[in-house]
Amino acid sequence: MNMRTTSLAVALVLFVVPFSVFSQEDKDTATAESAPAAAVPSKKTCFNVRDVRSISAVEDRFVYVRCIRDQHYLLTMVNGCIGLENSIAVAVANGHNRVCSLDRGVIVYKDFDQTRKCDVLLVEKVADRDAAIALIAEKKQAASQGDGQED
Repeated sequence: MNMRTTSLAVALVLFVVPFSVFSQEDKDTATAESAPAAAVPSKKTCFNVRDVRSISAVEDRFVYVRCIRDQHYLLTMVNGCIGLENSIAVAVANGHNRVCSLDRGVIVYKDFDQTRKCDVLLVEKVADRDAAIALIAEKKQAASQGDGQED
């Protein structure tokens, strides 16, 4: 990794720079329909983009966010984001100061030499990173049990 690539990766990780929301044509129009009924929150959970201290991809569909004041969140992406888990840098890119469930929040990440984006479906408050990982395991178990019942 050369100095320029390293600088870009560090800049992407350290600075959360909101920018204009992408055009509606670029968005997945099935955002709400792709969420299982159980995954849609009953009350809106949000975090302020400026409060983000660290972001890390847990898997290609989940991102853990740590904010100031000991606030922690698990983000579920609309669909799996190819290369997110092994990405070099992850950042929140949003035209607003807050990211909420179903509000068209976007994660931008560097996958090798390509910058990719992925839409946020669900924002859930968790106690810490371990709780986020446990919640992912619960979601996977519930999904696998649901798949078995449809036979």
